[in-house]
Amino acid sequence: DVVFPSDFQRDIFLKNFQDAGKTSDYQARYKLLQDNYSRLLGFYTVDHNPKTREILGQYAQYMISNYPEHAQDITYIVPCYDTGCGTAKYPDEIKSIKAEIDGTETLEKGQKESIGKYFEAAALSASKDTQFSYYEQAFQSLKSNYEKDKDDNLKALAVKLRDYMKANYGDLYSAYLKNKSDLFDI
Repeated sequence: DVVFPSDFQRDIFLKNFQDAGKTSDYQARYKLLQDNYSRLLGFYTVDHNPKTREILGQYAQYMISNYPEHAQDITYIVPCYDTGCGTAKYPDEIKSIKAEIDGTETLEKGQKESIGKYFEAAALSASKDTQFSYYEQAFQSLKSNYEKDKDDNLKALAVKLRDYMKANYGDLYSAYLKNKSDLFDI
């Protein structure tokens, strides 16, 4: 039971399966099924739904079993973006920022949930690169909402998060600035 982000995505996903079932070309079938694996991984990256993760894991095993020669090309490791597969370890600073975000009235429920998912994914990851990437996405969301609503509380939260990232991920923070110098301006 995959929850598709849109009817369009569902239609592409199902068409890929239909086309894969019709073709006798091994490589063409693999490409269609691999495209669906990538899509499913993207869905899970967004929804953090344990059921999507379970289906993704089953799909990964299917791909490894049926296309073992491609198992080295693609890493079929299912990431953990939900508490059903790991324990979220929030740093104290992030707990504080998260609590303030939950308490703000400017952000809608969906926006709070989205930012919360970024924090959760970072807290579940052991990779500094992945953690930083999710914190950066949370920062950009706060920044975007500040620019839209001009709420100084959102600006203060974005600045706190930026300062946390700079203090705890200095090398990554600097590397991001080399590519886009105004990325963390607010």
